[in-house]
Amino acid sequence: MPPDPGLAIVSEGGPVGVFDVDQDRATEALRLEWGNTYSITYESGAYLARGPDGQVYTGDIPDELTRELRASLDRRNAS
Repeated sequence: MPPDPGLAIVSEGGPVGVFDVDQDRATEALRLEWGNTYSITYESGAYLARGPDGQVYTGDIPDELTRELRASLDRRNAS
């Protein structure tokens, strides 16, 4: 049975829904994984990765951005 989306965890900043993402922590985790290759930020509700060639990749959630970056890396390695 999936968790109740109405559940909340109380933190210093108030209640947090079980599906809410801490953007600062998620951005830092993305930087740890991809930071040597991409400049990772969280802007206007989306995660952004800027490559050294100026290409910008986006994702609404961290996993979506990770999938985009892996797909890009796979395409580059296939060439």
